[in-house]
Amino acid sequence: MNVMEAGLYLMALGLFGVFLSLIVFYIFIKLLLRLSRGRSR
Repeated sequence: MNVMEAGLYLMALGLFGVFLSLIVFYIFIKLLLRLSRGRSR
């Protein structure tokens, strides 16, 4: 495995991690909003 392949692999891994964290963050916010709405009613 040369340097270019390793760099591309790390870049893909980083992008995948960012994408995954964004999805988790979005789901967490939706659940938090639903919980806060449920408490107010």
